[in-house]
Amino acid sequence: MKNRFKHFHFDELTVLEVFLVVALFGLVAGATFLALFPQLASQSVVSAVQVAPTPEEYRADAAEAMKQFLSQAGNMTDADFGGTAAPIMLELAGKTQTALLALRVPGDLKDAHLAFVLLLDRWKRALSGDVNAQTGLAEKTKQLMATYPWVAPEGSGI
Repeated sequence: MKNRFKHFHFDELTVLEVFLVVALFGLVAGATFLALFPQLASQSVVSAVQVAPTPEEYRADAAEAMKQFLSQAGNMTDADFGGTAAPIMLELAGKTQTALLALRVPGDLKDAHLAFVLLLDRWKRALSGDVNAQTGLAEKTKQLMATYPWVAPEGSGI
């Protein structure tokens, strides 16, 4: 049986010729487009530069994000970690952590932000049943609120 298919072998010159034809076509198409629509060539590209919030703005946003969780966490007892409140608090901790992670953080408050996110991660592990994460969690939360009192809601019990 004869092979009815032709085999094409491209050498370096053929590949270079194809590349040059495609590049020339792109150049001609671009020049034609700019000649037909000169107003587009004069428009500058506007980039969305995001500016980090001021420390005061971040403090207000972080306090708002943490307010509900910290109010509820201040009312929890050791028995609540295995009770019916645990799944609700676990969901609240996850939502609070997501809200915090969505915030833009000024450079001088990155340590505080990381501490809040890690504290919420520890709360999530504790509420999932990790006994090691439960140990000293209330004290760690109180310590963090003492370090950053602007995040603690009024009457949170923490």
